[in-house]
Amino acid sequence: MLENQELELLYGVRPAMLRYIALLGNFTSDTDELVFGYDNRTLQIRRLTEEELADFLRVSHIETAPDIYKLAISLGNDRFWLDYYFEVEEATDIQAFNMMNKDMERVVLALRLYKEGAVGIDFYAKKGISGILSSSSLTPRSGRTYCLNKSEVPKFGDFYHKFVNEAWLLRESRKPLGIALSRFDDEYERKKLEDKIIDCLVGLEALYMQGETLGEFSFKLALRTSALLSDNKEQRKEMFEKMKRCYKLRSDIVHGKKYIVENEDVWFVEDILRESIKKFLVTPIPNWLDLIFL
Repeated sequence: MLENQELELLYGVRPAMLRYIALLGNFTSDTDELVFGYDNRTLQIRRLTEEELADFLRVSHIETAPDIYKLAISLGNDRFWLDYYFEVEEATDIQAFNMMNKDMERVVLALRLYKEGAVGIDFYAKKGISGILSSSSLTPRSGRTYCLNKSEVPKFGDFYHKFVNEAWLLRESRKPLGIALSRFDDEYERKKLEDKIIDCLVGLEALYMQGETLGEFSFKLALRTSALLSDNKEQRKEMFEKMKRCYKLRSDIVHGKKYIVENEDVWFVEDILRESIKKFLVTPIPNWLDLIFL
């Protein structure tokens, strides 16, 4: 068996403090720093100074940095970043980068499931075991602003521990909830509104139809979502009508008919899918008759 020193020489394996920084798109808060601790790891959402960014990106003179690094550094004080680090006893650079990739994706999924807003990662940089730097291109996103305030940190932490690991594991499955989670996450990365609305409605079909092959999907989907998510008769009626309209819009898109998609249409079905996923994480298959005839 190879000793630690031999592993380090061959593969870059050694104990290290892993860290990544990731620029959040459309994110705001009432404080400059939010701190979360989970699984013996530390995650902060905070502003980074130009000096911190230049140091992490190993750039001693901003004016000589590659264009992408110069732009990332210039955004430091104006935007919020995920700043994540944890210590590993033994890993290779590849293993370290994979661990950090999964963590970034898991944290973003948690933020998206927690509340509305087009949050995502515009740029990231990671340092591996051997100090090798890996980064992405800088791609700004648009959409609704995501706001997470300091008072919400405990509630978000509870939500993360209660639901996100389960949701993460289900995301890659072909189960109805896994399909819904995958489509929900994919929708945030789409550029076209029509693609976004299709993703959301495919996710909703997976949850609410669960293998049913009979027709009247539009009616059933509208009836079931409004029964599960509405608090009163007025809300139920309004949601029912909106869901029927959005499902018709989806049908017009996929069948080549004329259509107009507004941001509000996408936001509505995205919010319905988010709340539905959280409900189904608690109760995988609700009793529709009891809900509808409550």
